[in-house]
Amino acid sequence: MAGMYNAPNISPNNKQVDPAQVAELPKVVLNTSVNIAGARGEGDVEAAVREVVAALANDHVAYAEIRLNPAEAEAVDNAQVLAAAARGVRAQEYIDARLLIIADTEGVGDAVVAYRRHADDPRAVVGVALTEAADLKAHAEVLGRLRAAYIPVTIDAGARGDVEAIATAVAAGAQRLGLAGRVFEDFSVDTSGITAGETSAWVRDRGICLELAPTKEVALGVVEEFADHPLTLLQQMGFTVTVNPADAEPTVTDELMRLVETFDYGYDELFDLTRTALEHAFVDTPRRHEIMAQTILPAYEELTGAYNEDAAFAEAHHDHEEQE
Repeated sequence: MAGMYNAPNISPNNKQVDPAQVAELPKVVLNTSVNIAGARGEGDVEAAVREVVAALANDHVAYAEIRLNPAEAEAVDNAQVLAAAARGVRAQEYIDARLLIIADTEGVGDAVVAYRRHADDPRAVVGVALTEAADLKAHAEVLGRLRAAYIPVTIDAGARGDVEAIATAVAAGAQRLGLAGRVFEDFSVDTSGITAGETSAWVRDRGICLELAPTKEVALGVVEEFADHPLTLLQQMGFTVTVNPADAEPTVTDELMRLVETFDYGYDELFDLTRTALEHAFVDTPRRHEIMAQTILPAYEELTGAYNEDAAFAEAHHDHEEQE
């Protein structure tokens, strides 16, 4: 999909970013979560997922991948959690929500493999996530089984760790990197400018998607303030970056508006972030094309308005000739 959809030519009448308009635009989220701690049955799990999906739909998220940790539930086995959560993501009509299962706990990765092989709706679960708490060496065998079953993996790396954590995640086969803002610590600076190090250059050159969450990364101490976040620098250096809420709050609209207010992002930049996120979603390519063509592009094309500079100039020139 990369390069297939260019940003619509936004009308000059819509160059000023309107917060209400941003709230209405369709969005893509690759990293958010649902809390099922204390859930004591499938009904509790389904209800918790439904609530998160409804909140995302209310924020006009067109596609979302929601992290869920089966180990948080009580008295519900992994298979039951996955089945209940799958029912929850299907509850809303106006959003395509999928599940990323946190597989830090032994047995969860294999439960995902079994679910994808035997469930009625296997694509409700699009992948697996491992957090920084996971021992990647201990997970080597299950990661191999996930690869054999064509189940993609995103691994958190760098939010509280270092470049070594990012390198370890890449070596483990991460298709995306969560909370990897610390990748900038691998850069060097000299009189010729900023240069990516060995690890960061590998991440950049292979288009490994960074699931950035600026507000959360500030809270985790990656940088002191939102204005110090390396997102814009990473974009300028050619990294594949997306913006996500990570938690239920802030909403993705809040996160995007902070980019507008802090870094003077316009609709072109917001479209680019949305397109990049969709390009690196774990859902299949035909579905990504549908979401872009049927939901995201039409919304941004409305911002083009009726204004066309060339046509406007030609019409004005024609009227002037007729008057003469």
